[in-house]
Amino acid sequence: MPNDKDIFWMELAINESLKAFSKNEVPVGAVLVSDENLLISKAHNEVISKCDPTGHAEINAIRIGCKKTNNYRLPGSTLYVTLEPCLMCISSIAEARIKKVVFGAYERSGNTCINDKKLLSYSASRNSLKIYGGVLEKRCAEVLEKFFRNLRD
Repeated sequence: MPNDKDIFWMELAINESLKAFSKNEVPVGAVLVSDENLLISKAHNEVISKCDPTGHAEINAIRIGCKKTNNYRLPGSTLYVTLEPCLMCISSIAEARIKKVVFGAYERSGNTCINDKKLLSYSASRNSLKIYGGVLEKRCAEVLEKFFRNLRD
């Protein structure tokens, strides 16, 4: 069950996803929070606008967070993201030593961290990574569904 803190930060991640939506990017937002519950960084997808296949919200938030903290590791931090992280992102999260991932909507394609038990086990063993899903799931999914519905129309 999500707590008030999880809801607060996921709301901020949803706001980031709406920024991506307005730029015709797949609307995913991410917020990186310190273990003191302070905002480190926030970002959204910029794959198309930056012509960068690694421009996912999670990676962008990690890059900004590392620069801001002047450290390539982000121990003790929590990453809030509106969509379940892909395999590339969960690997980056593990490498950055992020402590916890909280996501909203589940990825329906099956190409995800939750479904890749081997990678999830590897990532979790690297730094005791904890992953929780379904926080404000309906709201996160609605933004994505609206985006893809608009593409089809």
